[in-house]
Amino acid sequence: MISILDRRIKWNILLVIALLFLVSCTTPKNEPVVSSNINLTLEIKPNPIKIENGVNITYEYCEKITTDYIKVNCYHDVGLKKLNISLCKIGGCIIDVAKITKKLDYCNLLTGEERDGCYYDFSFILNKSILCDDILGNDLRGDCYFNFAYFTKNTSFCDKININKRILRDPPDVRLKEMDTRYYNTLMQKHNKFMSATENKTYKEICYGNIKGDTDILCAGAFCFDEVTGIFGIGAPAKTYYNLNYSDCSVNKDECLLKEISTKKTFSKCDLLEYEGYKISCLAIKNKNSSICKDNSEHSNLCFFEFAKSQKSFLDCDKINYTILRDRCTALIALDTA
Repeated sequence: MISILDRRIKWNILLVIALLFLVSCTTPKNEPVVSSNINLTLEIKPNPIKIENGVNITYEYCEKITTDYIKVNCYHDVGLKKLNISLCKIGGCIIDVAKITKKLDYCNLLTGEERDGCYYDFSFILNKSILCDDILGNDLRGDCYFNFAYFTKNTSFCDKININKRILRDPPDVRLKEMDTRYYNTLMQKHNKFMSATENKTYKEICYGNIKGDTDILCAGAFCFDEVTGIFGIGAPAKTYYNLNYSDCSVNKDECLLKEISTKKTFSKCDLLEYEGYKISCLAIKNKNSSICKDNSEHSNLCFFEFAKSQKSFLDCDKINYTILRDRCTALIALDTA
């Protein structure tokens, strides 16, 4: 059985890989891959949400974005920053705002798996196991009881589990190995440990075994990842994560270094940048002169992107030729200026 969050993690890893491939294919020769800035909370298929009698607020700069998933992330992040569900276009945004504001009623604006997922998260944030009872989906409700049993060592939660089938879990996507071998190997070790510990056992049996010490697995469902457990542990405060700000410095160190240089105004470090496009971008930012980008056609798109972000200039975003990069630029400034 795979929980909602597990499915999101799997699909978002695939999305990151796909987007990195797309950007690399549309980038001129020798142009660096600009990280996709997607985090693990990205919703893949936006669902219409009825808010305030069916009226959703539009945000000018998010609305002008033509790339669907970037527009969705723009509204998600701006809605989350303003803690305003009327800006949300997807259920994930409402869930995140609900968790930050601790307004459980927002969960009832959602339906199906999104509503259940919202109640699931709240049960652990508020440390109220009774909220598991409000989860309609049998599998996710079972996950909820299972994890309360694990964290509290209370077998009464195991008694409530009504799932007799064996737990199934897909191994991590092998393509992740090419992006981060160490992380892939860690996930694979956890997967093998999980499968070995659960072989030929029902969900309820594993729940009892965990408490007795017969099985040695961390947990099941959405809480099987250490990173996720650290974020959503019982009673832990919800944290704010913006989809658009995700950046992997291991993929592109220059991008992160340039951000640091621009923020701290330490332009003497521009020479530490390895790629020529980032060096030119650093020079343009230092002199507050976007014409430097225009004069270097080979690196102009990257330069306009970095310059626009540093100056919060939508006009310079519009000078970027690549649609995805231009839309990312607009979305990042929309979030920064919201």
